[in-house]
Amino acid sequence: MRLYYSSTDAWLAICEACEHAERSISLEEYILRDDAIGSRLLDILMARSRAGVRVRLLLDAFGSRRLQQQAVMSDLKTSGVKLVFFRPMNLVQRLLPPLSFPRDHAKALHIDGTTCFIGSMGVAQHMSGWRDTLVVLEGTVAGQALADFDRVWCREAFNLGYPPKACTYPSDHEPNQFIAQIPEYKTHGIREALLSQIASAQRAILIATPYFFPPQALRTALSAAHRRGVSVTLMLASQTDVPLADGVTRALIKQWRSLGFEVVFYQPEVLHAKYAIIDSSWATLGSCNFDFLSLVYNREVNVVLANQAHILEFVAQSKIDLDNCAQTPATSPIQSTWDTWMGKLGALVCQYV
Repeated sequence: MRLYYSSTDAWLAICEACEHAERSISLEEYILRDDAIGSRLLDILMARSRAGVRVRLLLDAFGSRRLQQQAVMSDLKTSGVKLVFFRPMNLVQRLLPPLSFPRDHAKALHIDGTTCFIGSMGVAQHMSGWRDTLVVLEGTVAGQALADFDRVWCREAFNLGYPPKACTYPSDHEPNQFIAQIPEYKTHGIREALLSQIASAQRAILIATPYFFPPQALRTALSAAHRRGVSVTLMLASQTDVPLADGVTRALIKQWRSLGFEVVFYQPEVLHAKYAIIDSSWATLGSCNFDFLSLVYNREVNVVLANQAHILEFVAQSKIDLDNCAQTPATSPIQSTWDTWMGKLGALVCQYV
């Protein structure tokens, strides 16, 4: 297992892996743009396809909507890359994006059926240098992840679906586990695993996420853990590329602190990593934000770390992250009255989901 801790390092690892692929490349992404960053990856995918490697590209129709209007679409087809957009949007959904859920928010790469990359990063120039996490795994867990990708690919590309039991779930027999949210089957493996671990937490819970709009079940579980003496720390982004989300984050700070949670803000760059660590003995990381969209609606993929050496490495990185945090956001942009009220409205809505 290998871990990367920035979007830039993650992209380099992904591009290198694709360049050396011999049989197959299967990439699932929420955001992929044909810019200075994305074009390099797209060029590699097309070159490997022309060299005889089977290349499949599964992109979210909302997150990667800009790509659909680019000239590279024709180049991808000509090179033999198989491209599918997850849940194409109709006119009404384009005008009212909330009607288009669930979305495919997963970020995963599968190489030659033997190696999988699972992380939190999109592929776009404006995300360069962000604090992201990418984990590289081989063996059984890579096979589990690829089987899950195949299931989604078959449904989206050919309108064929496998029954829910075709997906894998954590087991006590493997050191690290692949786990997925499956919105079409209303299966919420990541949420269930997280809630189970919170319920048995004894000392400390750390949740790192760009913004924190949890569903009621997670709010209740964290509050119960705090009442029995477990420390709860929320590490959030000082500022993201979603101004509305930032406004809601600021509007909710007082509420989380009133419940006894410690709330800190990552300073050096945008925190886009999503991970949870419980009692320094259990951790999960991947694409899943700890909000109601990711935990209830969207398709997400995560890895649960169970190997103690891997967890200790990840705990060490979390301490570095915490050392780079402060009690208040590093940036406090002057918000308009509209922005302020929208943030408060969003915070109010979050109380009822």
